[in-house]
Amino acid sequence: MTNGKPALLEEHPASISLAQSVARLQGLEAGLLYPSTLHLFWDLFQSLGRRPVAVFIDREAYPIAGWGAKWLNGQRIPVMTFSHGDHRGLKGRIKASGRMPVIITDGWCTHCESVMPIRQYLEILSPHKGLLVMDDTQALGILGQGPTPDLPYGRGGGGTLRWLGLQAENVIIGSSLAKGFGTPLAVLAGSHPRIAKVKKDSLTRQHCSPPDHASVMAGHRALLINQKYGHRCRERLLSNVQFFRSKLGPYGILDSNTTFPLQKLGGMPGPLAQQLQLELDKAGIRIFLVAGAREQVHPAFLIRADHRFEDLAHACRITSRHLNCLNHY
Repeated sequence: MTNGKPALLEEHPASISLAQSVARLQGLEAGLLYPSTLHLFWDLFQSLGRRPVAVFIDREAYPIAGWGAKWLNGQRIPVMTFSHGDHRGLKGRIKASGRMPVIITDGWCTHCESVMPIRQYLEILSPHKGLLVMDDTQALGILGQGPTPDLPYGRGGGGTLRWLGLQAENVIIGSSLAKGFGTPLAVLAGSHPRIAKVKKDSLTRQHCSPPDHASVMAGHRALLINQKYGHRCRERLLSNVQFFRSKLGPYGILDSNTTFPLQKLGGMPGPLAQQLQLELDKAGIRIFLVAGAREQVHPAFLIRADHRFEDLAHACRITSRHLNCLNHY
């Protein structure tokens, strides 16, 4: 499972090659493998903290990246939030900071169910030689290059940059493999110089255990499956999402028109959402609850490629029945 040595002393060649493979899949030069995104972002931000930077965090960004960035506050480095996706308001704040700007954002936002304005962020950062830090966990393995109306996920599963058709030197991506690839690992990817700098400054690679070998082998297998059968899996996933939407759509209870596998119902009071979650759990259907605006809560379903149509139809029947019983819709 492990040789008991931190990655700084000895890193298994399979770990190195897995990180490189994920980086190339995302269209980037180099990668580092971590046990989790928490390890990853801790290393990244303690490395960035050695420079005079100003950090700007989207207030809706996934919390783990923000936890890493908040360590910088103790180093007297300014860490500020900005309104969700507000690239226009961010431009002036970056110029006024007088430091190298670092923007932290997700690639795909589960709140607004869309890709964030990555292109605009990169344009804002370019004159200041700034850095975009992106958590692309949601999109990796799902989105890829060349999306079309018939194939909205695109091809390859390389994530947000691939989906947008972007190439950039001033971006670094942290992604968990646990969502799209079902493997409890994370990869930090970027240019050769940036990844080499993080590797040199790393504390977790010095003091923490490296990823276990079983997980590394599972990661390699996941990438092999993606290479051979990923397109077929994503076609099946899209078909499942469309089927799910066709069953619940007529009730007018879906939150948006997205075909992303995270499907949310419209917002409702928290107690009502919790009651629906409880009733679905009794029927063997696991959902989760997503906080929305104005204290509303969205029951959410995560659709997978291996779901059967009959499973999805059953979930939709139970959902519509209980919502009718609860007199919400």
